Amino acid sequence: MLEFMKNKILIPSFILLVLGIFFSFRYGGNKAKPATVEEQTVIMQTLMDLLSEGHYSPRPIDDSFSASVFDRTFEGFDYDKRFFLKEDYESLKAKYKYTIDDQIKSSSLEFFNEINDLFVKRIAEAEKFYPELLKRPYNFELKDSILLDGKKVDYVNNSKELKDRWNQSLKYRVLIKYADLKKAEDKKVKDTVGYKAKSFAALEKEARESILKVQDRYFKRLNKLNDNDRFAMYMNNITASEDPHTNYMPPKDKKRFEEMMSGSFIGIGASLQQMDDGKIKVSSIITGSPSWKQGKLKEEDVINSVAQGEATPVDVEGM
Repeated sequence: MLEFMKNKILIPSFILLVLGIFFSFRYGGNKAKPATVEEQTVIMQTLMDLLSEGHYSPRPIDDSFSASVFDRTFEGFDYDKRFFLKEDYESLKAKYKYTIDDQIKSSSLEFFNEINDLFVKRIAEAEKFYPELLKRPYNFELKDSILLDGKKVDYVNNSKELKDRWNQSLKYRVLIKYADLKKAEDKKVKDTVGYKAKSFAALEKEARESILKVQDRYFKRLNKLNDNDRFAMYMNNITASEDPHTNYMPPKDKKRFEEMMSGSFIGIGASLQQMDDGKIKVSSIITGSPSWKQGKLKEEDVINSVAQGEATPVDVEGM
């Protein structure tokens, strides 16, 4: 899925308080209603006022600031460049890279509205690629290569090239999954007398089916994001352009942040990270949490499946 809020959150407390009170009227329920344009505008105005008045050294809202917000927004929405086309990027760049500062000053959300609508459209188009691509077996004898750093790859020119990029990424993930399955199979052969190992074709098919489930979950998460979520991402790009330690947090994220600071959190108390191959890695253990007290879960551990009591473990890859 898309990754956000990698930096530590160091917002002055009064900003959190004012924003939390303001947004709770609109987003306080379990199912947030889409914010109106007027509400989004007020949110942005309030945020910018708080930044200019409360930041110890506010950054000028100029073309440089605009370029930073523009680049952060594209990177946040599509870091791996698997959704937007080059024409999307170039078109929006020509119109908005150096005008977002003017839009902020005039309380306009034109850039956000356009990139938001386009992103939703591109997600729907890309969602059609992977089921078809994962139907056919992959040939791992070819001399293929893949560049995994999204900053070093360019946007593709058309839908065909975009589908090829998805195919390349999926083939890489299937290969990684196949290697894991083969390693487990070799261990069974070694440890189990008379065990007949599965064939390459069987393991390759099992790997594709696993990655299909991962992609299903990935797009399910993407489709669960609504306009409020993407607007929050955009506001966060604005605050992060002010400085890397200032982050915008909607109410649900503010609540989670306060729970972590106070220690009154709910859950196992481990921060999790999804890796490129869909696996879930433990990035940190919160001091004083159930995981910390129990002691078995460690940083860098990979969680393959979870279960409650004697229930059948559930594969969590891609969740």
